[in-house]
Amino acid sequence: MGSLKDLTTLSKLVNYIEEDTKNTEKALKSLKYNPASRPFEMKFPVIEKFYRNPSLQKRIANTCRAIGDEQYKKSNVKADMTSWFMHETDKDFEIIANKAIEIAHDNSPSAVALATYDCWGAVYKKGDWSKNHDHWPQIWSWVYNVECCDDCAPLVFHDSRDDVNSDHAYSLKPKSGRFTMFPGWIKHSVPKHDCDHDRIIVAGNISADPYHIIGFAQARDRERKITK
Repeated sequence: MGSLKDLTTLSKLVNYIEEDTKNTEKALKSLKYNPASRPFEMKFPVIEKFYRNPSLQKRIANTCRAIGDEQYKKSNVKADMTSWFMHETDKDFEIIANKAIEIAHDNSPSAVALATYDCWGAVYKKGDWSKNHDHWPQIWSWVYNVECCDDCAPLVFHDSRDDVNSDHAYSLKPKSGRFTMFPGWIKHSVPKHDCDHDRIIVAGNISADPYHIIGFAQARDRERKITK
């Protein structure tokens, strides 16, 4: 069990994140309905990187099948899904999550300490799908294709503006051993999986390292005291 100091620090971090999220949501809403705002074509990075490791992929596929559905299809993913934090209990998932961190570091606009927020596996069987959703306020989200075929359901990206019809959605067919990484605010979905072949993925989110955030907040508070 953590010390009282650790619990106090964690409480401060939670309060800081909650306050920051509320302020961001308020700002976005204000911008959206501002009469001076202008529509623009949505463009965002979708990063693709292959990491093929057949023995690792086979072990992960077997693990996902053995676990089955721990979420009871109560999440946005309407398929068999593991727990949220597989990288903390399974070495194979940890390897994939660490590879995702490497890709994020290579493609982030500036250097920042990053950490895996969560990481899970999913097995899409015939008829399974996922809702249109995003992973905000995470910085990066990613999907790793463990097992799939050319007929498996694609990953579909949608326009993230609520008042825009997603007619210009971008569809990406899965390829075995490929990472797909994108900003956490991008809406995405998986249409109904009509293939007899299982579509097995590992997915996760990447956030700023919480201890980095705490250090930044503490430095900011010290600077504020000095300037007063």
